Order: sequence, then C-alpha cells, then structure tokens
Amino acid sequence: MNARVCYLFSLLFLAGGAWFVYSAASDPRDGAVRTAELKKDIQKHRDQNARLALEIEEMRVLLKETKANPARMEELARRRLQLIKPGEVFILPSDGN
Repeated sequence: MNARVCYLFSLLFLAGGAWFVYSAASDPRDGAVRTAELKKDIQKHRDQNARLALEIEEMRVLLKETKANPARMEELARRRLQLIKPGEVFILPSDGN
C-alpha cells in the first residue's frame, strides 16, 4: 500500500509540474510581453501626470492673478460666461470663414 501511495503522489507531482510548465509557456501575457505592456502603461500614466501637473500650475497662477486683481477676475468670468454689462455690445469672434 505504501508503494501505491508513493506512486500516486509521484504521478500527481509530475502532472502538476507539467501543467505549470505548459501554462507558463503557453500564456502570451506572461513574461516579456506582459512586462512591455506594463511599461507602456507606466509611461502613459507618467505623461498624464506631467500634463496634469502643468495644468495645476497654470490654475495656481490664474488663481493668484485673480486674487490680486479683482478686475481680472471679472474679466475672466465675463469672458467664460459670455456676459455683458448693460450698454455694452458683445462681439462674437468669427471662425475665419
């Protein structure tokens, strides 16, 4: 009985090892391919972070500018909301056609 149990465990061990080697070799998302994909993702996120950092810095400068000059704040708000004061004429810029 002991020999049969050892034989059975040996077969199970070999089958498990064979399955492990086969699955590692047959999955294209393992190894170098997956590493390359992850490196591309990391670079994409770094680029996005750099763009967002630049955008944040621009917003900080704009905030500082508007806090220091209330007239500038009014100008920006009116431009973005396309508001005009009574008696003013709003001229919409053309698209060049």
